[in-house]
Amino acid sequence: FTRHTDTPDLIRALIIFAEFAFMITYYVIYPARRARKGFQTEQRPDELLPVILPEVKFDRVLRESEVYTGTFSLFRRHLKALLTWSISFAALVTLAGFFDHSYMALNPFRKLYLGELHDLISPGNSLTVFCLHVLSMAFVMHLSVALVFRTRSGEGNFRQLFTLRLLLPALLAGSIWALLFLMPLTASTVLQMLLLPIPVYLICAWQLKRTGERLQPFIPLSRQYGSILMVVAVLFITVFILMLLLDTSVSYFYSELLQWMFSDSFSMKGRIISAIMQMITLASYYLLFSLIVFGLSLMFFSGKEIVSAGTLKAQIDEAFI
Repeated sequence: FTRHTDTPDLIRALIIFAEFAFMITYYVIYPARRARKGFQTEQRPDELLPVILPEVKFDRVLRESEVYTGTFSLFRRHLKALLTWSISFAALVTLAGFFDHSYMALNPFRKLYLGELHDLISPGNSLTVFCLHVLSMAFVMHLSVALVFRTRSGEGNFRQLFTLRLLLPALLAGSIWALLFLMPLTASTVLQMLLLPIPVYLICAWQLKRTGERLQPFIPLSRQYGSILMVVAVLFITVFILMLLLDTSVSYFYSELLQWMFSDSFSMKGRIISAIMQMITLASYYLLFSLIVFGLSLMFFSGKEIVSAGTLKAQIDEAFI
């Protein structure tokens, strides 16, 4: 208001006086009064206490709220591994697209946001990029399930859980998942929500078989399919919001930074900036996709307890011994 010449002088003077009075009161008068009364502060510990993540429960029937809590707990536990692999595969896919001139021609310099992800990995643009994306999706899916089983066992024997044989169903699921991007965006999203639980449950069942336990995956899937869809829907919305916040903010920052670094006379400026924007979008997508897989894996163990009641039977046996 003080910069508008048509504002009356009295109003501008009152605004300036109010701002000045606030600064004097808050930064001079209030600290002086607090100093006269004395400050009372709690004794701080010499060392900060470690952050204790919520325990992920695999041996009980979980409520939806417990599934969400366990999902983010798993995500935080394994964020470093997920971030490393997500960036690596995003860089691989982006590098393949960077040297594909026809693909880069379809994706000129622009700020890539979530809405353009559907077109970015369409098989009609580049078959090489599409195949690498399928491989990346399969790897992230299998990696997420393997991390869940490693957390459940409490052992660090990750190589035994992660095998090429168990990567095959994830590869098939990744192919179907990626092919859904040929459809319109709304139909593709709905089908992803409906079909994704099937491959995740299959991978979990095969991983469970390797530990000496057996469970038909379609039995818990059929019994709790409604709850599964609700969990998937909530996680999809969560991933959408996080993707939007992460991708848009990071992309905008690097877009402005790169435009400042490269001069307009640099011939490859547009291609380099476009490739980096694509890499950020894909890395965000791979990273947050693991959230959905974590949630479905926890629903699998909850369904396992519903079907077999293994923990309940063990407690009953202990009570009668």
